[in-house]
Amino acid sequence: MIKAMKMAGIKQVANRYLDGIGLVRDLEIDQAGKRIALVLELDGEDVFVKVIAEGYHLGKDGITFHAFKCDKIWIETLLNRFLAGRRIDVPEGLAYTALKAVL
Repeated sequence: MIKAMKMAGIKQVANRYLDGIGLVRDLEIDQAGKRIALVLELDGEDVFVKVIAEGYHLGKDGITFHAFKCDKIWIETLLNRFLAGRRIDVPEGLAYTALKAVL
């Protein structure tokens, strides 16, 4: 139950950043491999999209990802070009606490 609550907090954070783009439908975290797999329902897409964020690092002010993989090559290219290696700010509070506890 605690893990489910933490995962819900992470989904909440992710969905905040995806507002107007889509929703996280499923989420798996591999702590040992530093990998997060997401199933996304993106606006305008007929099928769900799977994204794998590799090499995450949660710092005091946010989270960074080393690289992304996606089953849609154009989304993978965009993520790697514009998000890989860049910090995504995560506000302190419940969402950050949930991320820290799970990641």
